[in-house]
Amino acid sequence: MAQFLGIIKLLVLFQFALIFIFVLAMYFTRGYFHYRAGKTKKLADEIAQRLSACLSEEQELPAKKLREYIKAIDVVLMVLKTMETHHRHEAAFQRFTIYLSHNLLQPAARNLYNSRNWLKRYYAAICLSYGFEKSDEDRLSQLVRDNTLLVSINAASTGIRYQNPIVINQLITSFAKGRHLQQSFFAQISEVSNYDVADIIITRLQIEMEPYTKLFCYRLLKQIPYTRLLDCAIDDLLFDLVDLRIGIIEYLTEVQDERKNQILYDLAFVPQWEVRAAVAKSLARIHNPRSMDILSILLTDPQWWVRVNSATSLYAQGEAGIDILKAQSPENDKFAYETAQRILLSGNRK
Repeated sequence: MAQFLGIIKLLVLFQFALIFIFVLAMYFTRGYFHYRAGKTKKLADEIAQRLSACLSEEQELPAKKLREYIKAIDVVLMVLKTMETHHRHEAAFQRFTIYLSHNLLQPAARNLYNSRNWLKRYYAAICLSYGFEKSDEDRLSQLVRDNTLLVSINAASTGIRYQNPIVINQLITSFAKGRHLQQSFFAQISEVSNYDVADIIITRLQIEMEPYTKLFCYRLLKQIPYTRLLDCAIDDLLFDLVDLRIGIIEYLTEVQDERKNQILYDLAFVPQWEVRAAVAKSLARIHNPRSMDILSILLTDPQWWVRVNSATSLYAQGEAGIDILKAQSPENDKFAYETAQRILLSGNRK
């Protein structure tokens, strides 16, 4: 019995020792992070003061400081982001960021882009967003292929911003198969106000044979939006892939060329109901009697989505389309009538 009580006592003492060690570890961990935070803040203040002085006096950083700051690039990027909010549109600041890009940010990116640590690769992508040399194209392309979403999206955005064919072709290859299709990326595409990026995409589209890569290219062209009719779009409709056909139809909605109308009309009665539904939706923006005739037929389609899209597009046609919806009768086609009533009711609520 005494031996058993001794064992219990040892276990209790052992538990108390573990609790004490755990509390002590928490205390030291908290102290360590507090120390690190204080050290980081002190470094950030020093870097901010140094960069602000160089900016205001238009001076360069000493070589020793450049070497030091490369090792603290995360803090430099944080300070630079804060400075951007105050000086973004100043010519002196723009010159200063070009100087920093060449002498600090690009060297840091070249050290970090191949790191096993995803956060360091992210810093490399952000550094290159301020500018890069032709010799950095392969590094940036590697970052586009990165398995970490945050890294690849930022690298892709940089390629788009600088309209770099090598990087843009890499992002098309990497993203085409459904990888990283994020709204932030498409928003970046749509911010480009000229056709330079579109020309790169079209060049790739004209030589590309893989259908899902073609689909991705058409999605990008729609997002820009590219408003010219491409001859290759007609040829690509021959691919037996529903997703590609829908992607081309969505691209055609942005095209400002009346030749697209007949292309859409020819697709209105294909066997794939998904394609018919996409055509029905696209005809909302083509206001003419031929569109309304086709939409009237598609309103009787056996597929629910085709009927709904047709009714919605007829409503968008204005008074003439609304009259077609009102003319539907349950005796002639119960489903067409119910769909028309649903759209008329939802339209009246707006």
